[in-house]
Amino acid sequence: MPDQNDERLQLSLAANALDFLKRAIEETAAADGRSLKYAVLHLADGIELLLKARLSQEAWYLLFANIDTADRGSLSNGEFKSVELDATVERLDRLANVALPAKNMAILKSLRGLRNRIRHYTADVNINEANALLGKTLAFALSFCETELMEDIDREDLQIEELAFALRNVEHFVEERHAAPHLEDQYCIECPRCLVESLIIDGDDPRCPFCGYEIDAEDLAENASEGIVEECPECDRPALALWAAGDNGGWFCYGCAFEADVISHCVSCDAVMADADQVICENCWAAIVSKD
Repeated sequence: MPDQNDERLQLSLAANALDFLKRAIEETAAADGRSLKYAVLHLADGIELLLKARLSQEAWYLLFANIDTADRGSLSNGEFKSVELDATVERLDRLANVALPAKNMAILKSLRGLRNRIRHYTADVNINEANALLGKTLAFALSFCETELMEDIDREDLQIEELAFALRNVEHFVEERHAAPHLEDQYCIECPRCLVESLIIDGDDPRCPFCGYEIDAEDLAENASEGIVEECPECDRPALALWAAGDNGGWFCYGCAFEADVISHCVSCDAVMADADQVICENCWAAIVSKD
């Protein structure tokens, strides 16, 4: 019979980092001063753990401040001085070819400075500035997970989707992501994962820069239309979906964003045509004319 006194909480480095992020998101979304203070503390710790999780992919001993003192026993029980933020970033750049842009480094240093003031001195924080900083840091954190930690996240079946979904309630994060150049002049629809209108439809497969969701256009069309899918007359991909039936219905291509209230089919080859009054497609008509 298991000893109830030996009940344990065990989280991997990546899982621990995401847990800190989740708590920080909840506190940021609460939108009150006291919660904001703890959001800063938890997010700063979560960011450092994220970076260390990526560093550990290169070698476990790189987590030690002094790698000459590294040993497995100290690592397993956690009784060692771990590498600090600046050294972590330097090692990632030099040993893992993961270089953080100057803009992101400025954000992380600002967060660390605010965390240190709150933790070691008084809490005197401009709420709007802190919220903006949290939004920028959360945007970095999600992007870093998507680009550098998916190996750990997939292997451990960590639910990053839950973080992305929760982030839609963080106003400054939404503003930060939508202010980014990758959403300017883009045709976007509501993302099925995070429910933010940021799923880009541009000829490639749909992708959401807000939460990192990606899917084949054909699969998304199948999901959206419950199986009623045609080949698009514009991009030729089988991603044209009937999104609703009846007078309020219409067709939408999840590959290229082509839209039509109604479509028709060529009487000769059954190809889809955008003109509802058209009876024969251009290819079949050209073939007929060439025979004359």
